[in-house]
Amino acid sequence: MNGHDPDELSAYALGLLDAGEAARVEAHVAACEGCRADLTELRATAAALDQLPVETFVHGPPESDRALRRALARMRRDDDPGR
Repeated sequence: MNGHDPDELSAYALGLLDAGEAARVEAHVAACEGCRADLTELRATAAALDQLPVETFVHGPPESDRALRRALARMRRDDDPGR
């Protein structure tokens, strides 16, 4: 991993890299506190998303599920540093 590549870090968090790419990311993360923190957050987000039913991503949350809609909106706001 050369520098701070958020796409590569995301792919690593999801287990999508081959062994060589993963090793490069691991070496970078071992030396980069910011990327370690980002990786922790990416893994937590992936784990949270794994808990949602597939229908959430296909059809969106049901109208009656206000708590889920608010949580998804909050996640989107947190991911948008411009807000």
